[in-house]
Amino acid sequence: MTNRQLLIEIVDELEANGVERDAYQLYDVIDVEALERVVDSATTDFEIRFTVEGVQVVITPSTVTVRK
Repeated sequence: MTNRQLLIEIVDELEANGVERDAYQLYDVIDVEALERVVDSATTDFEIRFTVEGVQVVITPSTVTVRK
């Protein structure tokens, strides 16, 4: 997954769950480039969680999901 793909997936999932793009600056919440390096270098299953505007974002090796 490229950095741009991961970023787009995160933004799309947030938007699909009611968090408008202008309501946050993702780079103020998490270092997307560092996140991408972790995702790309992982050799086992993982789950990374962070919160944007009160909504939890969950990253796994194959998915980006949002939990309210």
